[in-house]
Amino acid sequence: MTMCLGLVVVEFTLNRFPVLTVLFPGMFAIRERRFYFFDVEVVDIAIGTKLRDNARMIVRATLCVVLSYLWQHCVLSTEQVVGTNFPENQCLDGQDCFASELHFLTVFKRQHEAVNCSSEEKPDFPSKMVVSCIKFVKPVASTWLMHLAIAHSVTQLNLKVFEILVWVAGNSTVVRRGIFVLMCISVVLVIALFFSGVLAEFNASWLSFVMTFSLPIFLHSVYRSGKVLQQVTREVSQKIAHQVEEHMEEALAGFDMQTGADDDLIVSGMSGVSPSSGRLAGPNVPLEPRASRSQLSQLALGARKAGSRVANALRGSKGQAPTTSQPGSSLASEDDDYDNSQALDGSRT
Repeated sequence: MTMCLGLVVVEFTLNRFPVLTVLFPGMFAIRERRFYFFDVEVVDIAIGTKLRDNARMIVRATLCVVLSYLWQHCVLSTEQVVGTNFPENQCLDGQDCFASELHFLTVFKRQHEAVNCSSEEKPDFPSKMVVSCIKFVKPVASTWLMHLAIAHSVTQLNLKVFEILVWVAGNSTVVRRGIFVLMCISVVLVIALFFSGVLAEFNASWLSFVMTFSLPIFLHSVYRSGKVLQQVTREVSQKIAHQVEEHMEEALAGFDMQTGADDDLIVSGMSGVSPSSGRLAGPNVPLEPRASRSQLSQLALGARKAGSRVANALRGSKGQAPTTSQPGSSLASEDDDYDNSQALDGSRT
């Protein structure tokens, strides 16, 4: 009854308040109305729901273990003995004992026989029996405080171990597979021991039973959360790589456009024709594509060189000795050639 009431309170708290960020501060975070899982933003609602369900299952299992511990050491102490011997030590301790057959159907039939601890004769049982003994714990404030501190430490230990194992399982495939193997082994072992009737020999109290059944649940939650962490991390990595690729393509496209514009300006400077309007562009006619001063000076120099080459060609056609511009010639000689070509064109006209 106490455990059921505790589970109801926990469910109400988990549904009403965002306590997962408090219980798992390194795992969950909410910033600016966005849900983060190990500092990775979770956009998919289904993935976020799965992560919260796994964390809630850990909280429920931890609550069952802690309440069983407090019930065992602060309210009602339980002990189980399997065998044919009479529970003499338990009777001397003042416990009330009940015997039942060692069979899994006993759980459903509830066939328990009280053991008479006050009789002088203490015969052994004719067959193998499960003897369950209970005793109310004497309330002591110091004892309660000690066990409350232990229960708090156990709670923090379970939650922190869950965070660490999820982080390791999400970043290591080998660890995640190892956790899956341990989960399968624990489930098969519990089922085999229960149906073989030997489970009671390993669990001498209600707390042991709860811890035995909570271990597969714990490993299953760790495995699922680690798998989701790997999936989310992979999606974020692919998204970042895609964004980097898009930015590189945009940068290369802009570089190609700039290179093409520079080539058009250089070609227009060599031919003297503006690429946008098709008009002749002399030294004093500005080109329509705007460029920097260095580019304009290069274009002017190219136009002058082109004019000097035309003048040399005309002189050669008239029998004059062509003048070639040497690499070390100055800009003044090129200006003179350009003026001569202009004068020659005027005389021919």
